Amino acid sequence: FPSHDILPLFNTKDKISVKDAVQAIPGVSEKTLQRDLLALVAQGVLIKEGERRWSVYRKAEGKTL
Repeated sequence: FPSHDILPLFNTKDKISVKDAVQAIPGVSEKTLQRDLLALVAQGVLIKEGERRWSVYRKAEGKTL
């Protein structure tokens, strides 16, 4: 499960968008990163705020990554 590349981004930012992830993780498509972020939301690791392209993701409270 390739989401391990995404989680370190939260060490430097409170919230990230799919575009942030695309810029930070070269060679991975936007669709793939979006799927990974949504999978982390489903696991309760991240919380999604906003809709569609205005969505941002943040760490769920009390979760250590």
